[in-house]
Amino acid sequence: MLLNDDPDSPQVTTVCVYPVMVKYAARHFSGTAIKVASVITVFFPGQASLRMRFTEVKASVADGPDVIDMVY
Repeated sequence: MLLNDDPDSPQVTTVCVYPVMVKYAARHFSGTAIKVASVITVFFPGQASLRMRFTEVKASVADGPDVIDMVY
């Protein structure tokens, strides 16, 4: 997917969204080469408990991301 008409411009390969936005991004980019990543663990500080991290991962995976990014 080109950001503009210049083929030498950097191309979008992945969008990274919060877990609540994964299902919308996955639906929007379905059928394109753009992958969807989800950031987990109460991003930005990453101070979530292990239980909360697993809960976020399970919920996010169910919505269809290609990649999970976890902050430690």
